Amino acid sequence: MQFNAYIAALAATALVSLLLALYVFYQRQATGSRELAALLAAIAEWAFTIALEAAATDVAGKAFWSAVAYIGTTTAPVFLFLFALRYAQRDRSISPRQTAWLFLIPLLSTAMAFTNPWHGLLWSRITLSNTLVGVAARYARGPWFWVNVAYSYLLISAAVFTLLWAMVRFPRLYTLQTRALFVASLAPLGGNALYLLQPGTVAWVDPTPAAFLLTAAFLAVAIRRYRLLDLMPLAREILFENLQAGVLFLDAQWQIVDLNVVAQELLGLSAAAIGQPADAALAAWPPLAALLSARQDIRTEVVVGAQGERSLDVQLSLLYDRRKSTVGALMIVHDTTQCKQMEKRLLQAQKLESLSVLVAGIAHDFNNLLTAIIGNLDLARPDLPPGSPARICIDKSAQAAQRAATITRQMLAYAGQGSFVFEPVDLSRQVEILAPGLRRSVGKMVSLELQLAPELPLTLADPAQIEQVIANLVSNASEAIGEQQGVIVVATGVQDCDGPSLEQSRLEDKPPPGRFVYLQVSDTGSGMTEAVQQRMFEPFFTTRFLGRGLGLSVVLGIVRGHQGAIFVESAPGRGTAVRVLLPALEPIPSK
Repeated sequence: MQFNAYIAALAATALVSLLLALYVFYQRQATGSRELAALLAAIAEWAFTIALEAAATDVAGKAFWSAVAYIGTTTAPVFLFLFALRYAQRDRSISPRQTAWLFLIPLLSTAMAFTNPWHGLLWSRITLSNTLVGVAARYARGPWFWVNVAYSYLLISAAVFTLLWAMVRFPRLYTLQTRALFVASLAPLGGNALYLLQPGTVAWVDPTPAAFLLTAAFLAVAIRRYRLLDLMPLAREILFENLQAGVLFLDAQWQIVDLNVVAQELLGLSAAAIGQPADAALAAWPPLAALLSARQDIRTEVVVGAQGERSLDVQLSLLYDRRKSTVGALMIVHDTTQCKQMEKRLLQAQKLESLSVLVAGIAHDFNNLLTAIIGNLDLARPDLPPGSPARICIDKSAQAAQRAATITRQMLAYAGQGSFVFEPVDLSRQVEILAPGLRRSVGKMVSLELQLAPELPLTLADPAQIEQVIANLVSNASEAIGEQQGVIVVATGVQDCDGPSLEQSRLEDKPPPGRFVYLQVSDTGSGMTEAVQQRMFEPFFTTRFLGRGLGLSVVLGIVRGHQGAIFVESAPGRGTAVRVLLPALEPIPSK
């Protein structure tokens, strides 16, 4: 055994690396801490066993400890590469199975080291010589030695380039961390290259483990000063790719330098847009291109599309360097189309609710007046002789008052305050009863088809009011077709609805999710625009001729009184389908 300064340096490297490995190991919640702890442990094992190899004075002892040292020698580059991937947030590019394959060459090299006396593929010959650091071993390198060196340098180079990439991409604090890691990885790399190329200049001893003492020092600085384990860079996928908003980065020349997947899907772009002028890439979106021309911080809402089918909330923020010079811009785009549609539906529901209150008040007052009018007319009629001209006038007045009372009841039905008599109702049966009258009521060029579900679950409803709903929907469909040839289909069925689907109901009050029976009346008429659909249930609104338009309002009120839902599908030139949903009664179990 021998001891000298070189051996002391190796022992110090092993001790410092081991202490750092233990410290990092207890920071397991930090990203990359496991890989870094494994790297430091491998360095500690490498340095300690090389110290024992340097202390040995015979060939057998040096060969044995060199073989043991290969455990740390071969695995350290792998752990360095894995740590660099994790630190730079590129670890998703390698799977667990691929990670396991990285250890194949280290495993084979270690096995070669322990079995070298039998094959000589790692060291063909080992001789001793006296040097400045005492008795040193000269290893005549075999073919497998260079295989292991090439593999190790490949992993180390990949780790260095990964850290260089991180140094460019990450903010300043992370750049300082990366610089420390970069220098820490270069120190042993230089020592090992010198040992491989000119071993005589380092007295035939490998300075790589001792150089790792410098690596440990730089890691300690990165951990202590730059908070290496506390402030690991956040993944780009988390902050950029997984944002629910579209994000575009522009440089000082107003060219797109990056954009996430949401921006690509939202604006119809692709990764090929990177490097293009922003105004050219967004030429299909004139409102966005106009915002870019302003070259200032701005947040606004724009409507894009030929029919204004998409609403976007756009925020453009200029980016500045330390000298307050503009270096680019950040554009964040939120798709607010669904929110805008919900706002419109909410406003329409509030409007209809206010209108319902107004209509109900007028109908109640008007109904009180009609009650007095009809009552006095009934009292006056018996006092007049049968052929009296005044009796004829009273009869006509009474008929007009009754028609006015019917309109009043319809107005109350619209307001959901009609008088209902509920009982179990079969919708299919109700349609069958009304079918002959419905066929007579539609136009001559219109055919009425029935698609009724057999054994339909019952619903608790007022039969008279349901008949009113069926008649009004069919009448409205017939008027939509007009004098043209067309088809009206009346269908019934069962439908299970959840909360999101019921949110599309035209009624402001949504029923709870569950099972419903439905009545659907569809026609092949002219269809409606979205603007007309928003007003189709307003009292006395019509797109045809004056004096009509209360039918659908009555339908709305009756369905509201039955705690149901109404869905409308229509488009110009494609006809209209109105579906009324009523809660289905649960079947009564048989005894």
